[in-house]
Amino acid sequence: MIKKYDEYLTENVEIKLDKKYGFYMFLKLLDDLKLNFIKTNHYLNTGRYLYFFTTEAIKNKNTIDLFENVISLEIIYKTLKENEDKRLSFYFGIKGYNLEYGICDDISHEVYKTGSFQVDNRYLKNLRSYKCLIMINGILQKSNIKNLILLQEIRSHFKGWFPEKGKTIILSENILKKSIPKSELKDEKYENILFKYEKWCEKFKWINKVYYYLDDDNDEITFYIKIKPIEKENI
Repeated sequence: MIKKYDEYLTENVEIKLDKKYGFYMFLKLLDDLKLNFIKTNHYLNTGRYLYFFTTEAIKNKNTIDLFENVISLEIIYKTLKENEDKRLSFYFGIKGYNLEYGICDDISHEVYKTGSFQVDNRYLKNLRSYKCLIMINGILQKSNIKNLILLQEIRSHFKGWFPEKGKTIILSENILKKSIPKSELKDEKYENILFKYEKWCEKFKWINKVYYYLDDDNDEITFYIKIKPIEKENI
């Protein structure tokens, strides 16, 4: 099941949020607690997040007190104390060029954002020294925020391609697909569907940035979008 955490986002009442230095301390404390961010099958397909990672659940609530005297994490400590009766884990996610972090309720999937700041690919690649990131370090080293932002835009457009049919999934930093059972396409010929797909893609500004193609399987047709490689990445 793809969890759309951002649909349950609980914004803090405070205007203030922990910032970049707080995130470094956040990672350091997770190292001390021996908690790791986990690579799941849906880390690219969680609501509007480009990436979304959570740790294992917090097993010992006494560890919350480790955050108490860290000035740069005062918001996350307060949020932890207010929700310590719940089954909690830590998270961080990327939306656009902003990294946000905090805690989430593993039962209700509510997210409590306690920190946020702007990032780029270079920043994510330089986080490799933290042990809590070891399971997702390979992902961060290949990060391409610009591509993922474009794929999110295309995924939103795919809602209008055979509406209410199939499911759109981002497969990697540069590929997404939407698979639709042939039974829902009214037995249209492959050539007709390909022609319609070409005309549909040509309506959007991203047309020159991507390749588009079909895969005709036994029971379904899969529509692919692949972002073209560029010679130099500026972000």
